[in-house]
Amino acid sequence: LVSNTLILPTAIHILVKMLVDDSAMAHLDPLTELPNRRGLERAAETVPNHQPKEDHRMKTAILKAALFTPMSKGRWGLPILQWSGPGEGKTSVIEEVCATYGLPCVTLSPGEMGEGAFGVIPVPDMKANVLRYPAPDWVEKVANGGVVFIDEMSSTPPALQPPLLGLLFAARIGGTVLHPRVRRLGAANPPEIAASGFDLAPPVANRCGHIDWTAPTVNEHAAY
Repeated sequence: LVSNTLILPTAIHILVKMLVDDSAMAHLDPLTELPNRRGLERAAETVPNHQPKEDHRMKTAILKAALFTPMSKGRWGLPILQWSGPGEGKTSVIEEVCATYGLPCVTLSPGEMGEGAFGVIPVPDMKANVLRYPAPDWVEKVANGGVVFIDEMSSTPPALQPPLLGLLFAARIGGTVLHPRVRRLGAANPPEIAASGFDLAPPVANRCGHIDWTAPTVNEHAAY
């Protein structure tokens, strides 16, 4: 077991490297890129104060890091859920990051697209005398990898949260398991201000890393 005092500086080291050089993303090796113990201590000592602009850049770097995190069973990508108020740039940042790295991006809105988008509508196969769960058409877009972006996740009705759990946890959509290089990301408004908002069930919420997303200030927009 590694203590939190080592994990946090290690994460800082990797994220700072990404902020300096985005091309490092595809070449990170967790076995060789970690600094020595004294390097970890120095990293912890030099963490800057979290000003709004730096906070925004750091959270974007976390999002990028999540896309290139190796997972079990040969899969890639740590599911991340961004929380903020409406219109604060969550969707545009995810789309921009996907475009930067050439990752096809499919956007699902559970409250808008319903059961069909999650492949949970049974279709009878009269010849085989069985029920099948055919994949929705969007699966073809990420057939060789990409990102499934679940927008307005807090508008997912309770009946759709079990298939949402299957997508987040096992990259499974109905009867289809997605390519190992398909990542899953989400964005949500707090349920009390979401369109037909619902609380996420604990098993669904626990399958994601959660980020409180803060929109850039007016001055930051002007400087950009």
